[in-house]
Amino acid sequence: MRRKKLIKTFAISIAIGINSIAASGQVHCELLKKTIYYVSFDLRSKTDYPVQMNGIGTNFKLEQLNIEDKGAFIKSFYREFNYVPNLFDGYRKMLLSCLGDSAAHIYMGKHKLAIQKIQNKINIHSIKKKITLKTGEVVFFNIAMITGKFWHVDVSDTGISTSSSEVDIKTIDEIKDVYVPFIIYDYKRPKSISKLK
Repeated sequence: MRRKKLIKTFAISIAIGINSIAASGQVHCELLKKTIYYVSFDLRSKTDYPVQMNGIGTNFKLEQLNIEDKGAFIKSFYREFNYVPNLFDGYRKMLLSCLGDSAAHIYMGKHKLAIQKIQNKINIHSIKKKITLKTGEVVFFNIAMITGKFWHVDVSDTGISTSSSEVDIKTIDEIKDVYVPFIIYDYKRPKSISKLK
């Protein structure tokens, strides 16, 4: 009970902080509340470097993924899911882009461990799945259901951080929208992978 109160208090304090910044007119990114699947995949090959990428969406079914090869798989994944940058780099860069340098540094100073806590809780509440592509690559999934507020920007936004472990998102036509978790206040381990109602 005490733990739930602490989480609620933490979420409220973050919300008050961001709302006060928004009221000052400093926020220029859209902030949306969602209950969503958060999915990370790690694609392993015997000949190439690993590919590690993330996405969020309301409908995730393994049978909808194209397993012909790596390229077809990634395209089919982002046909169903919106792109999410690497949490640590993506969170910081999006804060700077959306709030501006001064407000972002003040916010990060007050909430230094926020993104580490989000990552840890996603890991704790994830289920794991695995598929093998027809070309031999193995794809490992971590899947969690989360509720919270997300920055939403277009794929062309300069606040998007990408990683060397990813396929260049500019080469993936299916990626149109980008979401970055900002405040996550509920985490659930999915009982099954299905469409969210």
